[in-house]
Amino acid sequence: MSYFGLIRGWRSSDSTAQPLRLDKATNTIQTIDYAHHEIHAGSSFHAYAYNASVSTAGTINIYIKTKSTAPFCHVFGQWSSGGAAIYRIYEAPTITANTGTNGNAIVNHNRNLTATTSGCLDNATVPVANKYGTDVTKTVDGTILLVEYSGVGKTIGGSGRNESEYVLLPNTVYLFEVEAVGNNIALNVAIDYYEHTNIA
Repeated sequence: MSYFGLIRGWRSSDSTAQPLRLDKATNTIQTIDYAHHEIHAGSSFHAYAYNASVSTAGTINIYIKTKSTAPFCHVFGQWSSGGAAIYRIYEAPTITANTGTNGNAIVNHNRNLTATTSGCLDNATVPVANKYGTDVTKTVDGTILLVEYSGVGKTIGGSGRNESEYVLLPNTVYLFEVEAVGNNIALNVAIDYYEHTNIA
């Protein structure tokens, strides 16, 4: 087989160039997006919080503090509710230390590379990396990056990463919160993120 005239690409796993092959049915080059690549690389992580019955004005939340240096967190937040609810993302809020539940394990999306861990920290008295907090106590909002309201039950997946990804600041607290507007509402909030060092 001749490779003359073929477009070649460099593999990230070594220094060899490989021919880019086409799908037989459509003659298109098959690709995955960068966030998907980070899952394969073991640098993509997940955290979540859930409560089956939240009273009016009650909340659930996820707390993370980013590490002080690169890699930076590229985060995509998702939420769902069984009734009317409000979703907010806070940057640098004031959080009472060691409130809520800390020590929740951050999950690596690639279950074959679980030894690769996240640099994000929880809200414990002595913060721990690769852990996150839930249901922490917020006293000052900080900067509100997003407010989203759903008047009826909302299912996860209403917006995609390309439109909703945030690249988080280093050494900064972030809170992802859902507030019940009605009573006895099931709430869920989740974040998916990968950690990436910018190319100079």
